[in-house]
Amino acid sequence: MQIMAHDLKNPFNLLIGFSGILLRNFRKYDEKNLEEKLHIISDISYKTYNLLEELLVWSKAQSGLLPFEPVELNLNVVCHDVTSGLNKSAAKKNIGIVCNIQLDIQVMADYNMLKTILRNLISNAIKFTQQNGRIVISVEYDNSEWLILTVEDNGIGIEEPNLEKLFNINRNYTTIGTEGESGTGLGLLLCKEFADKHHGRIWVESEYGKGARFRFTMPRV
Repeated sequence: MQIMAHDLKNPFNLLIGFSGILLRNFRKYDEKNLEEKLHIISDISYKTYNLLEELLVWSKAQSGLLPFEPVELNLNVVCHDVTSGLNKSAAKKNIGIVCNIQLDIQVMADYNMLKTILRNLISNAIKFTQQNGRIVISVEYDNSEWLILTVEDNGIGIEEPNLEKLFNINRNYTTIGTEGESGTGLGLLLCKEFADKHHGRIWVESEYGKGARFRFTMPRV
């Protein structure tokens, strides 16, 4: 909790600082300068809100208050639901997102949990992929009961000693994205929590400097 409080304190300090600068100087600033500062405030506010949402979901999951309601879902539809909300973020870095999933693939999953896993993995891929990169979401059959979903990028990859830290709540591993993006590591912990809830598993394959493949299983229909 101390770590999360620290992660919330930083953006609030930035919001207080930038809004204070605007209040003191808005009559002196030209239109371009004002727009610049407002964009910064908007961006910090959006990221802080997302962090608060993740904390709320995490808290509910830990206390057993988060409903688990698996239903038959079309994986292609869920994938496009998620990517449509991330296209703007990807466009800032000119990153292409490809949902390479057949139209008839069905899974038995909780809609909100599956979306959370995909959203966090794709968001991470955007964060650690350079300008003009590419992210591909694909699926394969593991066996008669399970599918394996993969979110693959051609970004900076992960050094081998850090791979085991990613889904470990006791290791508190975070790092900076290709354009200074920060994070808490909470998103990946949620991914593991929700994969476990489906009695599935989640793991990562990566070679430093050559991208990463985050993979998780979901029950087939």
